[in-house]
Amino acid sequence: MASSLDEVEKRIRRLERLMVGGYGFSSAKSFLKKAKECLIKDDVEGCLSMLKKAEESVEREKKILSQLENLPASDRRSMEIRQKILSLIKEGDLGSAEDLVEELRQIGIRFPERRLVLMVKLPPELSARYEDEGCIGGGGFAYVFRARRRSDGMHVAVKVPFRLDEFSGKMFINELANWTNLVHKNIVRVYDYNIFPVPYIEMELCDCSLADIKKPVDPDHAVSLISGIADGLIHAHSRGIFHRDLKPHNILLKDNVPKISDWGLSKVAGKSGSLSGFTVEYAAPEQILGERTDNRTDIWQLGVIFYELITGELPFKGDYEEIRRGIIGSQPPPPSKLSVVKGFDKVVMKCLEKDPERRYQSVEDMKRDLAEIMRS
Repeated sequence: MASSLDEVEKRIRRLERLMVGGYGFSSAKSFLKKAKECLIKDDVEGCLSMLKKAEESVEREKKILSQLENLPASDRRSMEIRQKILSLIKEGDLGSAEDLVEELRQIGIRFPERRLVLMVKLPPELSARYEDEGCIGGGGFAYVFRARRRSDGMHVAVKVPFRLDEFSGKMFINELANWTNLVHKNIVRVYDYNIFPVPYIEMELCDCSLADIKKPVDPDHAVSLISGIADGLIHAHSRGIFHRDLKPHNILLKDNVPKISDWGLSKVAGKSGSLSGFTVEYAAPEQILGERTDNRTDIWQLGVIFYELITGELPFKGDYEEIRRGIIGSQPPPPSKLSVVKGFDKVVMKCLEKDPERRYQSVEDMKRDLAEIMRS
């Protein structure tokens, strides 16, 4: 026991040294405090558990900071943003830090792996309901956590907005209004939601996203994925709901079954005043131009995803403005020019018609052509 306590004390001293002069380590400090409390109570097992969590937290933050320091200081603006990110990490404002990471991306400087989300914890207000198992992703206005439901031990995903502004509130309400009406095997299932004690959505936990898989993929696998996404869209479109933000990060996989997630920018047919926004690499021309969007916007985005799955590349590349100009006015090379996979040019390029009237008018039509190609 004496040797065990000596080892515990050494680990505590090591952690304290590591955190001297750090930029935050708020999670690690909390775990270290709990470890010391356990030690006072002679709870060595509990102390060791807290020390392990503290050490993991320190390593995550050190990795983020080292990545940040390795960013190229190519101009004054990137250096200014870098310093702001460091300050925000120190203050614990990781939501704002994520925004600045995105700003770096927009000027062509990528933050390696974008791992700030690893430092975020489920709000303590939800601790009575869930056991936090770590942040697994983050987007424009919310973080997603893997959690275990305390009531029955079921593992779920919990989405929590990190912004409390008017636009984020409208996105949250819009997402709930549309997503909760969609029950389909190719759409991530919503289990529960509330605005108290904090806004959250409890949903089906999946294995990974389409963004995580290596591309290009085998053509049969690509068709299987696209067909599954198409089936989810057919279900949504039959209820007058258009997603409008389809991209690999929003297509989750569970046992290799694709499931559409993140309906914050979705729109109900016939309703005005819908929220606008897009991810430029997957945006349809009408989104870039601020024109009317509908089910054919989803068809364009499905075409971009299909293109990427079979070629390993996006149809339009470059910085923000280059991609934007390409989507509006340039014709991408057919997939067969970039891949050994042949036979899908007709379907993909019809999805990518710039004029919505020349695109497939329904996902069912697109699936029908795809099925004919697979039979031939």
